[in-house]
Amino acid sequence: EGGAHLEEEHVHKVYDQIASHFSSTRYKPWPLVEGFIVDIPPDSLVCDVGCGNGKYLGVNKGAHFIGCDRSANLISICNQRGFDALVSDGIRSCWKANTFVYLCLSHLIIRITPSASPCCTTSRQLNAGLLH
Repeated sequence: EGGAHLEEEHVHKVYDQIASHFSSTRYKPWPLVEGFIVDIPPDSLVCDVGCGNGKYLGVNKGAHFIGCDRSANLISICNQRGFDALVSDGIRSCWKANTFVYLCLSHLIIRITPSASPCCTTSRQLNAGLLH
């Protein structure tokens, strides 16, 4: 309970407050993640969990991407850029099982704690493919 409160105060609220500045400094895809996304086959349904400003949502025009992030302000930036994205907690996913063929967890994976692993909850939404 205490950890969740600290994360809300010092991570989630901060991202909402700094969303515009954060987005202006985080525009170049990481090469390893970009390579993963470029290799996703056309017409695949992909969820970018913790999508931030959506910098990966437009990398592969042949796949269908949905972004989700806890920050409403970052999701607003995604939507302004024409991407399908919604506010959602990547740890406690709202998606039905077998929804996505691929998940991109590049932004979320660095904040995983043993008690809240997205590999345990979010991966249930995969119906095939690679968890990265």
